[in-house]
Parts: sequence; structure tokens; C-alpha cells
Amino acid sequence: MIYWYRGELGEDRVALSLEGEAFRFGTGVFETLYYNGRTICHLDSHLRRLTAALVELDLAHAPLEAETFSRIIGEVLGKNGLERHPARINIYCFLDGEVIEPLVTARPHTPDPERVFRLQVCPERHVSTLSAHKTMNHMFHARALARATAEGFDSAVLLDMDYNLLEANSSALLFARSGRFITPATCYKLPSTALEAAARVLTIREEPLGLESLSRFDHAYILNSIIGMRPVTTIGRTDFPPDHSTCTKATAAILCEP
Repeated sequence: MIYWYRGELGEDRVALSLEGEAFRFGTGVFETLYYNGRTICHLDSHLRRLTAALVELDLAHAPLEAETFSRIIGEVLGKNGLERHPARINIYCFLDGEVIEPLVTARPHTPDPERVFRLQVCPERHVSTLSAHKTMNHMFHARALARATAEGFDSAVLLDMDYNLLEANSSALLFARSGRFITPATCYKLPSTALEAAARVLTIREEPLGLESLSRFDHAYILNSIIGMRPVTTIGRTDFPPDHSTCTKATAAILCEP
């Protein structure tokens, strides 16, 4: 894979200082974006979230320019033969010295419009203000996913210490009841660019949601920037009928489809 880092293109491997915070502590944040073959979806929203994380974590203070990253992403797509092909874009900003150095990658990715998700309830808890940022120290979320898939699930649902719903390991959660759409209200989850896009076509409100509230909902969904919105058919021991029609509507907004 060809990537962009420190103002130039490289391939396959990135050298990190053994003394740098990126290597030692995973100091950095990242974003995952979707390129649908025509458009880099919601680049401004992703850069706004990335900049907010860098500022709040005292890693950088200048805003990231959409025009600059649009040019860089276009170059990386071209070098990887992905122009006019759907792709997953990642922007990593990590501390490997005294200043943040962005790294941009691109790889093929085609969302599955028929996929449904079964979610395991993660038995461990991980509640931190860092959960409001997409940090490169992502081990808890990655291990939750690995355990879930090893046990036949597709993803994991994360809870706080009081068994309130937070999010899935790499996605936002959304629930429907009597035609109303509700997402968990908490300061311990990542602000979702996918939810932001879905809110353009759905009326979504936030409420604290306990694990015991699941049985009161008609439908459940999972959302992120590269899958769109997909039906959830199982969370732990609670089953939901899939709602594909609502997912199709929201996915078009998330993945910038006509």
C-alpha cells in the first residue's frame, strides 16, 4: 500500500522512533473516511472532529485544511489505483517527535448493502474521557471486537459502569421505537460523523439508555462512515427484526449516494 507521510509518498512500512510517544504510548488520533468512487464523504466533518481531538489533547492547535487533505487523498488514491473505485481512507495524526505528522492511507472497500449485525455485550468496562476521541490507543475496542467475532458475533456493544449503553466497538448505536429514533446520551462515546449525516434524513434524539431498555425498542441499528447504517438483529440475548428500508435511506446520506 502506498501512503503519504511527512510530505512524500512511501510504501508498506513507516519508521517510528523508539523514543517517540506514538510508539511508546499510542499517542495520536485518527479518522476513517469513505470514498465512494466520486466523493470523499464528509471530509469537513471528519477534519473538524480530528482537529477538536488534537486541540483538546494538546497535540496541535492549527485547524486541518480540507483543501490540503483533499489533494493528498486524491494523490494517494491515484497511486494505489483507486480513482473511481470505492475505498477506505485513513488519516492518522500521531506524535513521533515534537510535532504531529499526518499519515494518509487508502485501501479498497465496498460496503455490503445486505449485511446485518449481531452484537455481543462486552463484559469488560472502559470508561474514560479519551473515549470521546478516536485515539490510536484503540486496544480495548480492538480486543472487544476480536472476542466478539471469536464467539460468532459481528461486533461488540460497550457499556459504562452502570450498564448504560455507550456505542459499538467502532460504530454508533441507534434504536427505533414507534417511529422515533434514539441514540445513547453519554460523554463517554465518540461523536459520530455517521449519526450526524443520518440526522439529515432522520430525526434523532439522545437519551440515556440502560441495557435493560433494549426490549422496549422495535429496531436497532449500527452506523459508521464506511458501512453506512445497517440493521442489528441481536444484542446479547435481545433480538430485533431487521429494518432495511430505514437503513437504505440513512446509508445514502452517510455514503453520499444519489
